[in-house]
Amino acid sequence: MLPEALLLDQDGTLIDSEPLWEQAEAEMMRSLGGELTRDMREKMIGGPLRTTIDIMLEATGANRDPQELEIQLVSEVARLVQSGGVPWMPGVHSLFNRMNAAGVPLGLVTSSWRQIADGVAQAAPEPGFARIVTGEDIARPKPEPDAYVKAARLFGADIRRCVAVEDSLTGIRSALASGAIVVVIPGVVDVPASSAYSRVTCFDDVSIELLEALMAGERFDLL
Repeated sequence: MLPEALLLDQDGTLIDSEPLWEQAEAEMMRSLGGELTRDMREKMIGGPLRTTIDIMLEATGANRDPQELEIQLVSEVARLVQSGGVPWMPGVHSLFNRMNAAGVPLGLVTSSWRQIADGVAQAAPEPGFARIVTGEDIARPKPEPDAYVKAARLFGADIRRCVAVEDSLTGIRSALASGAIVVVIPGVVDVPASSAYSRVTCFDDVSIELLEALMAGERFDLL
């Protein structure tokens, strides 16, 4: 038996979005009269967008509206995505082909902004995403389960019969709390082994056979 839906996290799982953010942040820093340093970038990674803006304003002393800069930065990342700059993670295209052939629908479940997610979805391989849930669609972001619960509802699916693919501890907590079966492709931050989820190296490992085994209750650690 196959899952009723395969739910994919975006940043760090489906795409390597950090280069896009770094490019957009560097451009914004120059527009504010400064230069993006490695130390600044390390403080920004994984943090709230407002923290990123605050770091820039503190470094440059610019007198700008933080909310306006947040909107500008998100718009620039969305522009980079829509201009063909989607850095897909290894195995994404073959995954879409396998799921399409097997009739498993795909959902995008992300804490990112709708503007960016729509750009990723438009560039996605066929057949694309049947449903999309972003951070703007829910009251509580990951690690709360709301995004995955909403995705299953949109599919008319039982979340316990859906497989979620994540890369971070925050995302894993969200997916587990929702009741989904969880597969982890570890990213920048190491994710320890656990009986609560499976770990694989990349999307090439997410085969039809692996999904069938997951649905039968098996768990794997392929790292």
